[in-house]
Formats: sequence, C-alpha cells, structure tokens
Amino acid sequence: MPENKEMCITGNAGHIQVLLSYPKNFASNASLGIICHPHPLYGGSLQNKVVHMINAGFNALGMATLRFNFRGVGESEGVFDEGIGETEDVLLLIEWFLRQHPGHTLCLAGFSFGSYVVTRVVHTLMEQKKADKTDSLLLQKVVLVAPPLNVFSFQPQMPKLMDWMVIQGGKDEIVNPSEVTQWVQQQAYPPKYIYLDDADHFFHSKVRYIRECIIQHWENTN
Repeated sequence: MPENKEMCITGNAGHIQVLLSYPKNFASNASLGIICHPHPLYGGSLQNKVVHMINAGFNALGMATLRFNFRGVGESEGVFDEGIGETEDVLLLIEWFLRQHPGHTLCLAGFSFGSYVVTRVVHTLMEQKKADKTDSLLLQKVVLVAPPLNVFSFQPQMPKLMDWMVIQGGKDEIVNPSEVTQWVQQQAYPPKYIYLDDADHFFHSKVRYIRECIIQHWENTN
C-alpha cells in the first residue's frame, strides 16, 4: 500500500488541501503525478472515485502522486474561479512538488472539470517553455477523463512533446461523447483514445478500467 500524507500548502487564495501518495517502488527516475478532481460546485473532491482510480494507476506505475481539493472544497480556502484561479493553483502545486523532488518528470491528469484545468495548465507550460527558449519540458504524460468540451472552452489543439491519453464513456450523460471523439480526431498529435461504450460520466461499475488503461498504456515507459 502507498504511504499517504495529508497537508496544506499555501496558495494564492489561502490553504490548498493536498494528499500525497508514495508507492513503495517510487524511484529516482519515476514521474510525479498531479490529479485534478471534477467540478467543485457539484460535489467534486480529491476523494472522487475516478480520481482515486487514476491515482491507483499512477501509484502502480511507481509514481508519487498529489491529489488536492480545489478552492472552497474540504480544507482548501477560496471560492470557485471558473478554472482561472484553479489553473494558477495547479501551476503553484507543480512548482512545489518538483521542488520536493528535483529532476523528476511530471504527469498531469484530470476528470471532467479537472481535465479542463489540466488543458489550461498544459498550454501555460508550453507558453512558458517558448518564453524561456528551451527545448526541455518536464511534462511527459497527460490523462484526460471525460473532458467537458460542451461546457468549457477547450483549445482546439493540444501541443506536441507529450504522451497523452483521453478516456471517454459512450453513455456519458453530462459530456457529449461524439464531441469528444471529434475533438480527439482533429488533433495534429493524437492521443491514445479509449472509448468505453457502456460507461456513463462517473464510470459506474466501469471505474476499475481507468486504472487498468493507465497501467497497460504506460507500464513499460515510466
């Protein structure tokens, strides 16, 4: 079982409640995973079962992980900020986590609203990379689960230089599955796309497949 540690980190809107998980096989060449939960105004939290399964998949690959509560959830202070302040908080957490483990690469994952925040973070990191005029990018892997393209404004293209995955349920009652499929198919650098025909938005009775998909895709690359 991974070793878990709960703590609060100071963010721009106050404390951010985080939960760290360290697998026994965490190694010096392993990635660090940060996972973003679904919409904070509709019950989303770091304890969400999809978030838990993403975390379990990352831990099984030897990654140390950081789950956290968005603003206004649990012990995290502040109020919902439409993804803007949440993006700032993730960037701060990335900086903090990498400072604890210098030299490690990074993996980002998000479920529903969390996937929207992850895409914002990815584009911000790429802009920072261009501004720094460097070829290096610590971000290596990205997982988007049920990205709500019909609710939030996603960029039409995801950038190059990373290995990414999209997991979508065919019976999603919140996100339009066909819109997600179309978005994936128009990518210049397409992701691994996993479409679970019988899965709804919260992956009831299918949630274990999220862990399995992550492990199968990356078990020989982390």
